[in-house]
Amino acid sequence: MLTNLQTVTFVVLLPLFGAGCSEPVPDLPPATSPAKTRATLAEDLPEGKLEAFGIQLPAKSSVKTRTPSSMIVDVPTEVDKTVAYLKDRLATFKTENRKGQVVFTDAVPKSAPDRRLRITLRPTSVTTEVAFLSLPKLGVAPPPGIPGEETRSDDDPAKPAPED
Repeated sequence: MLTNLQTVTFVVLLPLFGAGCSEPVPDLPPATSPAKTRATLAEDLPEGKLEAFGIQLPAKSSVKTRTPSSMIVDVPTEVDKTVAYLKDRLATFKTENRKGQVVFTDAVPKSAPDRRLRITLRPTSVTTEVAFLSLPKLGVAPPPGIPGEETRSDDDPAKPAPED
């Protein structure tokens, strides 16, 4: 039976004598980072045929709702891939994170530099829901009658006629 001192001595001296190995241990390959770059994430999503306000959407995206000034789309991938995909297609933007959502404010598509958008990305169980809202174009005052504004003309039939 070996004593503790003999065991420690054996463990310390073993590497000095080659530990009985006749061949050197091969070098390990360099460690690779599991984190993907934005470019790699964006490359994972090919462009599809759908377009939202000047931005080509990823392949296999589906439109949930559409109005003249908004569109809600389901993108069949995770939020981080969709964020990277959109960033590559925007000339300028500001990013905010709110309650599990990513919001691009004052987003300007590269393909439509006179357009401004607000884009909200929300993860669902299997897709990313992307809501596009078209804002007034740069340098143009918003048209009258935007929701929230109380403007009516005298010709408005919904306005009651003045009493004499």
